[in-house]
Amino acid sequence: MELLGKNLFQDPEEDDEGNVKYCKMHDLVHDLAEGIAGEEIKQLVEPLYQVSSTDELMHVSVNMIRPEYCRLEFKAPATLLSATKIRSLLIKSNHFFNYLEVSSLEMMVLKFQSLRALDLENMNIYVVPNSIRKLRHLRYLNLAWNRRIKCLPDGITRLQNLQTLNLKACFRLKKLPRDFCELDNLRHLAIYKTSLTEFPSGLGKMTSLIDLDYIIVGKNYGTYSLPPCPPMVICIRVDSYKGVEMPRRWLDGLSNLFSICIMKCDECKVLPQLSHLEDLTLEEIDGLEYVEDEDWVCGGDADGGGKCGSGAHNVYFPSLKELELELKKIEVSKGVDKTIKR
Repeated sequence: MELLGKNLFQDPEEDDEGNVKYCKMHDLVHDLAEGIAGEEIKQLVEPLYQVSSTDELMHVSVNMIRPEYCRLEFKAPATLLSATKIRSLLIKSNHFFNYLEVSSLEMMVLKFQSLRALDLENMNIYVVPNSIRKLRHLRYLNLAWNRRIKCLPDGITRLQNLQTLNLKACFRLKKLPRDFCELDNLRHLAIYKTSLTEFPSGLGKMTSLIDLDYIIVGKNYGTYSLPPCPPMVICIRVDSYKGVEMPRRWLDGLSNLFSICIMKCDECKVLPQLSHLEDLTLEEIDGLEYVEDEDWVCGGDADGGGKCGSGAHNVYFPSLKELELELKKIEVSKGVDKTIKR
């Protein structure tokens, strides 16, 4: 943000939550970066020109700009395939008609085994080859918006250095590999807008996972229960939970959790204590009646009724910095006449 403020980067594009997704580099900064990078970085535009030298080439970005009424297939030129030091490959498509054949992807996997980052977003891939297991140095893999992918190969669980896996909007993706939760170093997982109905067993043991954009309420956990969360997770999204009351102790032990989005849980009337959060989003939970207060959860009177707000605890959500509500009515704690209305 500081660099944006000094105009070193320009024209920022933000997502729905106000986070900067893209921005342009000032021409002077671009020229400086190119001068420093030398032959290590190349930005290619279809139709691809032949790379004259690959001895020092390490980072490649390809822009597939589709002419009107044309469909482009990405094929890496022979000179590019001869590069032995490629560390990052980003293929950007301006239209979902552009595509990458499995044979071409497999060829790149076999040739670029030193890759640390591979971005294949919106490349119309329908199969991820099992040979991807050979990319043992890979840390970042983006397969988002590949609408035809139905499953991932077992070989992806061999990527023990993988830290980020983006599967967002792989609409037909129905299953993850059985040993998926053995990706011990995975920190960021995006699975929103897929057709996944369950997690493989072991999600709660993924101790490196801190960012999970979607909690699946699957048949393994029953209609009215939720899977255990990774213990170090800092932000999660819960969508379409069908229970009347979200489990009171579901978030216990998640000391790093600071952001949660709960949405489209139409039948849910009660949410657990959320006072430790910094960022809370509640959307389309029309049946919601109240959010439990810490004192009410921990205490109770002789008749079994809850006690809250008894003098010492009068501040609800003391850590909250951002709150987004799309609700009819919500009571902060049972027995206390405090409501937040839309």
